This record gives sequence, structure tokens and C-alpha cells, in this order.
Amino acid sequence: MNSIKYNWTARIKATGKSESICYVRQHDFIVGHSVSFDNKDESISSMEYVLGAIGGDIISSLNRMAKKKRVTIDMIETVVTGELTNPLVYLQVIGEEGFAGIDNVQMKVFISSLDDIEVIEQIWKDALKISPLINTFKESVQFNLVHKIVF
Repeated sequence: MNSIKYNWTARIKATGKSESICYVRQHDFIVGHSVSFDNKDESISSMEYVLGAIGGDIISSLNRMAKKKRVTIDMIETVVTGELTNPLVYLQVIGEEGFAGIDNVQMKVFISSLDDIEVIEQIWKDALKISPLINTFKESVQFNLVHKIVF
């Protein structure tokens, strides 16, 4: 069977020394530093967008699988945490060497549903199979994915 190809496009333009604006379809959003260590930083960092995208992707995948199996999910919430292998490399600290990329991502997913637990467990497994971002990053990033079914 032939696979269908589809391209998504984002156009990004620098707006200042530490920010850029990203245009996608009819939307736009500001991207700040690659990573930020300042809780009061006014812009969302690239790292935070990646973590948000991973969390949004798994929620969307869970909802898609639930709809396909006609299962009612009342609420899904996730907390996603990411860690760089060596943030000092990004900061260019003298003498620091190594990899500045994402080392691991921890995700806790809370799923509220009154449906059968075994059905929700299968939806979780199926969601992981179709999640574009989880499947893209799982070869290079260690994932610790935990889900909990709550009532």
C-alpha cells in the first residue's frame, strides 16, 4: 500500500534578539529563547513549546482513539517535564562539553472516565501507537510515560 505524503509548513521570522514569530496556517505565535531559566521571562521558550506539543499530542491521540471506540472520556490532563542532557553546554560555560539536547521527558497523564478500565488501557496503548511526536522522539529521547485512570 502506498503511503500518502502531506507537508505542514511553518514560516518563522526574527522579531528581535531573543524572539521570533511563527506563522502556521491562519495563526501566529511568538517563540522566545531556545530554553529559559527565568520564570519571569515574557516569552514561551522553544523547549516549552516542545513539551506542550508533546502533551497536546498525547491528549489529542487519546481523544481520537476514545472517539473511534465510542468511549467517553470526561477529562484528560497531563504534566510534561523535560530535561537537557547538559544545559551548561547551551549556556556555553567554559570547559563544558557534550550534548545540549533533550535527554528525557517525563509525562504523567490523568484520564477520567467511567468506562471499563481495560478499555481505557487499550485506548492508552493505541494512542501511543498513533502519536506522531512520541513516535518521532522515542528513538532519541528517553520517555517515562505514566498514566493514571481517575474517577
